[in-house]
Amino acid sequence: MLFLPANKNLISKKELLKLKGISYGQLYRWKRKNLIPEKWFIKKAVSTGQETFFERDRILDRIDMILKLKDNNSLEAIAAKMAPGVEIREFTFNDLKKVRELSFNILYMFEKQLKKESFTFIEVLFVYILGTIGSELKIDRNDLEDIVTSVKNWVRDIKDLSWSLNLYSRYSQVFALLVHNEAQLHTDSRTRLLKAVNLQDAANELKLKTGI
Repeated sequence: MLFLPANKNLISKKELLKLKGISYGQLYRWKRKNLIPEKWFIKKAVSTGQETFFERDRILDRIDMILKLKDNNSLEAIAAKMAPGVEIREFTFNDLKKVRELSFNILYMFEKQLKKESFTFIEVLFVYILGTIGSELKIDRNDLEDIVTSVKNWVRDIKDLSWSLNLYSRYSQVFALLVHNEAQLHTDSRTRLLKAVNLQDAANELKLKTGI
């Protein structure tokens, strides 16, 4: 699906290069190294010809990660960390308690709900996501516990990361839906989207920040 350049959620290639102080050559080298997926480059006809656009938040987050890591990591190493797919490793509760990027309160909710002392990468990913957006959106603890209960039922069916965790509010209640990236979802006028988190992007961020 192509968006109009005027869409506030898009940023042009020219604007991106200027904003982040990077060159055309750097951008396309990162593309060749699979640090920036081909499908993120959205080509659109404009009055002066054709221009390339990106989803603003996604590309800015990715560029920030690359700039932060490139001085101490090869591009190949960064690309390996960003490779798609579901990790098959497991992590103990005690090990995860030491990871400062994970919310202990959310981790404890998962331990209580899942009734086990080790977690899959997918479970750790949801701990990370809910800790981050729970703090950002100031979500009530009871709502977070309800979402954790839902996640408990979802994780067994997640075979890849082509999903988004969408948080909505309706009146005073916050709830979550797990939505496949190719799906279109329409809600009524009383339901407001608070946040949509792409699982693959969140997984990349988690791995790059923590090294797990």
